Amino acid sequence: MKRLESLDALRGFDMFFIMGGSSLIAALAALFPDNTVWQWAGEQMRHAEWEGLTHHDTIFPLFLFIAGTAWPFSLARQREKGFSQKDIIYKILRRGFMLIFLGWLYNGLLDFHLDTLRLCSVLSRIGMGWMLGALIYLSVKKERTLWYIIAFILLGYWAVMAGIPSPDAPAGTDIFSKEGSIACYLDKVILGPHSYKSHCCDSPVGNDGRAKAQGGKGKSGKEGFGISRGWFRLSWTGMGMAFSIPHQQGSVEQFFCMCHCILFVAHASFFLLCY
Repeated sequence: MKRLESLDALRGFDMFFIMGGSSLIAALAALFPDNTVWQWAGEQMRHAEWEGLTHHDTIFPLFLFIAGTAWPFSLARQREKGFSQKDIIYKILRRGFMLIFLGWLYNGLLDFHLDTLRLCSVLSRIGMGWMLGALIYLSVKKERTLWYIIAFILLGYWAVMAGIPSPDAPAGTDIFSKEGSIACYLDKVILGPHSYKSHCCDSPVGNDGRAKAQGGKGKSGKEGFGISRGWFRLSWTGMGMAFSIPHQQGSVEQFFCMCHCILFVAHASFFLLCY
């Protein structure tokens, strides 16, 4: 099966920023403190503290979208090679749990501080989101049902975030603030000291222009949620899988580029409306 070149290009674009492209742009921006354009570009290499949206906020969801888009092609190759349904499920579970384990390993599993080990690391959330998304895609036969599942996760997540305040927030607290967020409350109650730096609103991806995918120094509410954010990530993986279904019904390159543009606008709109 021919590789989807547009997906490879998009993956390279995403990895450029993950592996240090953001640091490079931030460093260049620091050389021109009086240049408005460079300062704007430098700010885009950091996560918004809480409200707003920057380019850096899209990197993690985009990575999951790429993973989701690649999965149907991988699945097709496995079926061409004669893999049974049982074999495919085994590979999905093995890869998912391996990513979860690597996330724990990177965050200090071998230090044996199990009472404070960060459980919902970036790698772990990628593993959980991709694994659940792949199992759903493998199990659901109808394309329409996949769209229903995606819509349910996205709309359900929005309804919870917009309609259920944190039980321990003072009266009158904005439901979209850190103190009023139900997501922060759930992380404090369920994860406790196992959340990032034992604080539900800190970010594992640095705010200094460097994408610290695992345990950076920066803080940001955008990436701080563990459990509750996982469902939102899952929906991005699922959208990638659903959007790659028509790959045999026309121009894959044009279709994929169109889907990416639509998703970027949808993602930006979601953050602007909800945060």
